[in-house]
Amino acid sequence: MNQSANSLAISELARRILRSTGCIISHPSYLEDEMKTFSTELSDLAPTMIFGMQNNLHISECIKITFEKTSKGGIISKECPENLDDVWIQGDYKYWPRLKKNILDLAEAGYPGCIGCAGPAAELPWDEISSRSKIT
Repeated sequence: MNQSANSLAISELARRILRSTGCIISHPSYLEDEMKTFSTELSDLAPTMIFGMQNNLHISECIKITFEKTSKGGIISKECPENLDDVWIQGDYKYWPRLKKNILDLAEAGYPGCIGCAGPAAELPWDEISSRSKIT
């Protein structure tokens, strides 16, 4: 697995989450407490951000993020998803802390309202096909 490509995918998914007005995070039950604290941490860091988060438990080992107003979501999974609209972070639940940290760091910097705080890659369109070719 190409660690750099996974890092880029983590950053893209973090930006998608913060650009949305809310998301649904489907995850295994053992992450339930972690997801509840994440919602509070995000609200504390960016109290003016209007953001709804719903947590759904599922039996799969993946973490799936979907959005209300777009089909472009993301997934942390060992298996490559078929849907090219999803940003794929290859791995398991151990990648959640990295995604969470990226989200919180960007929120603290003022993303998406800040200029340049998400780095130069944030200004370019995301290419999921290219990302997956670097990961596998």
